[in-house]
Amino acid sequence: MIYLKFYDYTLRFGHGDHFSYQGGIGGITIPLKKWLMRMNAQFNADMTFIGHWHNILTDVTEDCMANGSIIGTNSYSMAFGGQHRRPQQIFTLLDKKRGFTIRTHIDVT
Repeated sequence: MIYLKFYDYTLRFGHGDHFSYQGGIGGITIPLKKWLMRMNAQFNADMTFIGHWHNILTDVTEDCMANGSIIGTNSYSMAFGGQHRRPQQIFTLLDKKRGFTIRTHIDVT
């Protein structure tokens, strides 16, 4: 994990392979929330950014965003039965007074 301070906010960055969901119906939502709870008990962060899952998640929790994949669908993801994904990345703005004001994605095709 990498922790950075911006303004009065502590941001956590990690790859995102620290938990698994083993194909559950809710996807990574519940395992992600449990992992965040454990991480914040050790060292609290205002926002966590992860990747690894190749899914854009900006609204599952208030304190975590998961990045997409800049390469999109490829033979590796197809071998595991992954859903087709366009190449995309998350985009967010952090305002000094208002916090995170925008959460969206950018298509990079």
